[in-house]
Amino acid sequence: MGAQLEPRGVKMTSQDMEGFLSSNVDNTIRETRFSFKDWFVLSEDVNRHYHRILTSIKLDINNLQEVYITVLAIRAVETFQGVIILCERGMAAQSRMVLRCLMELLFLIRAGSKNNELVKELVYEDTKTRLKLLNKLKACSEKTREGLIDFPNGDYENELKFKIDENKMSEIKTWYVAKEAGLSDYYNTAYSLLSQTIHTKIGDLDEHFKVNEKNEIVSFHLGPKIENTGLYLVSAIECMFYIIDSLIILFKKGHDPALEDLIRRFKTLADEFKKQHKEMYQYLKSDGRENDPTQA
Repeated sequence: MGAQLEPRGVKMTSQDMEGFLSSNVDNTIRETRFSFKDWFVLSEDVNRHYHRILTSIKLDINNLQEVYITVLAIRAVETFQGVIILCERGMAAQSRMVLRCLMELLFLIRAGSKNNELVKELVYEDTKTRLKLLNKLKACSEKTREGLIDFPNGDYENELKFKIDENKMSEIKTWYVAKEAGLSDYYNTAYSLLSQTIHTKIGDLDEHFKVNEKNEIVSFHLGPKIENTGLYLVSAIECMFYIIDSLIILFKKGHDPALEDLIRRFKTLADEFKKQHKEMYQYLKSDGRENDPTQA
């Protein structure tokens, strides 16, 4: 699948020039879904069950923790769906980018559902974020600033600084949220690896070209890449199980036989997946994780 370009360039067909926007992407979707059928079916079942849980939540609109976690939970399922949509199209790098966003949501939901004080800190941190953005605007050229509507004045900046000092606000780092979530190992492995894609590190670009035994580039690849689709779906589903577990605890949901069945199916598929992709699956080992819902 996709186009192979020789280093000196090669003419491409109109189909190749359209890339993922081509109507031929339907062929990729069929191939990917056939190759990873069980994982896509499980993903869709997890998605449906998550929606049932989410729409059954009865929250106190005056409870900041419940409102915050509910909003994050909505963002999480939409992000999960994004991973699936990108995976079925063979958009490998983009799948990793969105998967990393899902993991960050997992950290926030897991930690926030345990710690109401942390939720307050995360919400109040928005003031520091606004000041940070304001400072970036101030660093822009005068021409750029002139094009902005209602550029904040000094009073607004002083107001933000006063709130930050008064409440002793500090920036909350992702590693700290992951630690509070009991998922430091997740942060130091999967999340950190996926961050290489987000920041376009050189080590993440090798899927776009091939080298020979002399380590010389012999071709470039443009188009779908489905080889690691299973790994992305495994990771995304596992994130969703953690999130569901957090929602069940926070909103005091009862015994969930349907969820247990989904986890059993996940374990069966994951065991087989680990046998087939032992090296790739190393970072998904749950040793050291706190209250792993898939290990119940």
